[in-house]
Order: sequence, then structure tokens, then C-alpha cells
Amino acid sequence: MKFSHIKNDHNPLLTILAGCHGEEPAPVLTIFNYYRDISYTLIEHNVNAVIYPLINPWGFDRNIRFNKEGLSCNSNWTGLISEPTVYEIEVVKKDLINYNPNVFISLHEDDESPNQFYVYTQRQSRFEAMLIATGAQFFSHKT
Repeated sequence: MKFSHIKNDHNPLLTILAGCHGEEPAPVLTIFNYYRDISYTLIEHNVNAVIYPLINPWGFDRNIRFNKEGLSCNSNWTGLISEPTVYEIEVVKKDLINYNPNVFISLHEDDESPNQFYVYTQRQSRFEAMLIATGAQFFSHKT
């Protein structure tokens, strides 16, 4: 399942992924509970978005980390031979090739580090400072 908000091809594209790990419900529930607010914010700031709110529904329904095949839905993004193919991720990877987002955010929950957040960047590191500043309004962060 995905939600998309594409208004103008010239606007930046944000992709959000949640629910890779079934025992991490907070990102999934946040997207569903605040989807209207998220949509209004995207419109207000002229940002296109593709949101995958629940990558691993089987694990989510059972409150377990892995998918039906016992694999992590946060694996095999690189396509390395040593990693098994994860169907849920292959679907998203095909979409990412078509969409080519400016920013890709994979949301997770860490019950061992309450009130903290993490930011990892690869391509658009100029967004890292903005994400940290935004998150720091609500949480402490690790550097």
C-alpha cells in the first residue's frame, strides 16, 4: 500500500517508508493518525510525496520483526548476493527507480533509546541538518 501526493513534477519528492519491522508500531500509527496533517504540510510547502505506511503487514499484525518468510523487510536494499531477496523491498525498490526521490526517510522505533531519534543520510546530506533541527524540537539526538 502506498499514498502518493504528486502535484507538480518540479517540486521536490519526499518518500517515507514505515512498518518494515512489525514490532515497531509507532511510525505506522503516526502516519495513519496524522495523514491529514502530513498532507496539508506537503501542500503548504509544495512538496510531492510517496508514503509507504506499512511495508510488513504480516509482521505488524503479529507484532514480530520479520515478514511471513522470516526475513527482515529492512534488508537487501543494496541487492548483495549474500542477502536474500525480500519481496516487500523489491516492490519499493522498483518504485524508487521510477520516482527517484530527493529525500527518502525510513521510519523506525527504538524502545531501547526513548526520546531519541537517528538520522542517516546518503545522497542529500544537505537535508541532514534540517532533519536534525526539526527532530531536536521534540527529541534529543545522537551524533
